[in-house]
Amino acid sequence: MNQKVLTELFGRQPFQPLKINLISGDFIEIRDPKLVVPMRTQVFVAFPGEDRFKLVWLGHIESVEAIQAIG
Repeated sequence: MNQKVLTELFGRQPFQPLKINLISGDFIEIRDPKLVVPMRTQVFVAFPGEDRFKLVWLGHIESVEAIQAIG
């Protein structure tokens, strides 16, 4: 995964929620693209309503997939 691909995915309009799957088996759901900042070697993810954030190395991202909209 690289910064350019992530920037494109999180910049799509209309935005569709995404799930970042990590090589550890963990995942992070992204429902608001304004809470994500792809950087050169890491991606910054803020968690709404919480005083925490996560820095993820791009090399630890296994895949990114769309989350089905809840209807």
